[in-house]
Amino acid sequence: MVNQPATVSTPDDALELARDRTGLSEIGSDSWRPGLAILLEELNASTLIAPHGRDYLIENIVTALSNRLRVNDYVQHHPEVLEAKIERPLVTLGMPR
Repeated sequence: MVNQPATVSTPDDALELARDRTGLSEIGSDSWRPGLAILLEELNASTLIAPHGRDYLIENIVTALSNRLRVNDYVQHHPEVLEAKIERPLVTLGMPR
């Protein structure tokens, strides 16, 4: 796990870390912002979350935003993937390992 600065309090803070990590800047839609703002507000206000738990959650948030940046970049460079027909989705359930 990467140690994150204690100043991740807004979606822009988290996005900046993801941008630094990936070297990418364009994330596409901002539909994720309102939900992340609520999550970060609660995460930063809660007295029930231990510092290492907070760091773990911030790392997960930054990783998710990094992945979103990578997917958006891939689609920008390979727009043909948007035309591919998906016959059946693959859904995998189970405990992470």
